Amino acid sequence: GPGDQSEIEFMNPRDGWCLFRVSGDAAVTLDNAEQPLAAEVMRLLPAGRHSLRIDGGSEELVVRSIPELFSHELTGAPREQINMTPNDFIDQFVIPHVNTFAIGADHVTHPLLQKWQPEGRRFFHCILLPHFRATKPLNVEDIVEFISGTTGFVNPFCSGTIGDEFLNSEPINIIYTDALRRVVAMPEFRNKQFYAYASHLYGAPEGRELVQAFVDTGSSIAWKRYLVTQPDERSARKFLHEELVMKARQYGELCPGSLEQITVCFGYYSAPARAMMQSRPWIHCKTYLDMQLNIVANDPAFLGTKGLMSYHSSYADEEIIRWMPQLFRHYGIEGKTERFTDAPYESPHLTNGDFIDAMDGWSVEPAEKDSIRPVIRMGFGALQERVAGTGDTVLVMERSAKQPNVVTQEIKGLQPGNLYAFRMFSGDFEDMSREEKHAVNIELENVDM
Repeated sequence: GPGDQSEIEFMNPRDGWCLFRVSGDAAVTLDNAEQPLAAEVMRLLPAGRHSLRIDGGSEELVVRSIPELFSHELTGAPREQINMTPNDFIDQFVIPHVNTFAIGADHVTHPLLQKWQPEGRRFFHCILLPHFRATKPLNVEDIVEFISGTTGFVNPFCSGTIGDEFLNSEPINIIYTDALRRVVAMPEFRNKQFYAYASHLYGAPEGRELVQAFVDTGSSIAWKRYLVTQPDERSARKFLHEELVMKARQYGELCPGSLEQITVCFGYYSAPARAMMQSRPWIHCKTYLDMQLNIVANDPAFLGTKGLMSYHSSYADEEIIRWMPQLFRHYGIEGKTERFTDAPYESPHLTNGDFIDAMDGWSVEPAEKDSIRPVIRMGFGALQERVAGTGDTVLVMERSAKQPNVVTQEIKGLQPGNLYAFRMFSGDFEDMSREEKHAVNIELENVDM
């Protein structure tokens, strides 16, 4: 509580985001601004000394340095949402926990951008970098012209552009290195920034020079960490240590100062036919995401890291779109170090959901002899867009005019009052490309649907 103080000074340790939270009847203004702060607000501030003026009584005042909390994308929302528009969904479940968004060129007039940009949120126009579709060799002037002409650099509602994408170190990086320095040095773009998605640029001199240009110009790398679920918790921890900690050390050692310009971008693809990283049905993907952010929040290899990011909401289902901002708040806003969820890595609810072990765990009632059988159907997992080579072990049911084929299993470990989802994929065994309504019925006993 601020007590009787009418003015409080604080030091922002770096150019970056600060959180302000006030309870009570006080009007709190920042750096002699005319308008008071909202009950909770995030502001991007330069490093150095700042002041708050307090008018009235405040029970609690929180001033906190926080990371960049970046979501790709502003307009991503569930395609089917009951009793809620997509804008209302984003407004309620995403925006309160995020301070930076990627947008398409056609979204600069989006009502949510118009509403939240004056409140301090930042928006970056997402574009495909030109070297992916170039029909002739590119030079520095080509890239300068391209970046300076993007919506992110010419539209006043945007803070800059985020380019998709750089992979690892490659010769084209040198052209972008020179172009980036020239664009950012232009007076008309002094308030704009260039971000880019990238993998591991530290592997060779061309990539390291590009990273140095990002550091020198205050630009940022969205470091792509699209990490598929692993078959068990032990292998997941080993995998995450290698893919997060060890590679962050490489960036820190080979590209000094780079972590301060890196926003760690987590892939959270979970919607069917959208490159599903949730590729093993016995794994809690929400727990897996929590494990990833927990490492970035705690491991010394990530000390000084600029921010947290998610990619991307159009590829995710409703539950995961709501989950990621909660993780952002837990680690990035509240500064917690313990895990957000105590749910286990491996789900206890169903056994052998992918029929990897034939029909183990299932009770089978075939309509006729051999009308239910486990097989391998190559390509079925790929049709679901699973990225781990899983999903080709399936159960084939041959239809019968006599009665239905039935498989059952007792669901374990449910907690009364909790909400759960059941997901199943089906296809025509003879022609998986056929789109039709299948003669499949799902019954769940002793639950409220």
